[in-house]
Amino acid sequence: MAVVQVGKLLDSYLAEVASDANLKPAKFCELALSLPNHARIYDDGVYRAFKLDVLRIEDGAIAEITTFSSALFPHFGLPETLGA
Repeated sequence: MAVVQVGKLLDSYLAEVASDANLKPAKFCELALSLPNHARIYDDGVYRAFKLDVLRIEDGAIAEITTFSSALFPHFGLPETLGA
């Protein structure tokens, strides 16, 4: 996993230098794209809720779908995240 550690280091560096007025956008992009895709972890292992679908079944088929936004999860006693 050394390549992932290098990815974290490079991303930290990029976060620091991103606001540097002397850094040309092309150079920034070149640095950002210099790592292979597997060097970056794109998720933090946390599953975030974004909606809840409630299905109404009639005769073995879905007759209606009612969608609730995650903003209502506390009213249902549901957590907004799972994992990590």
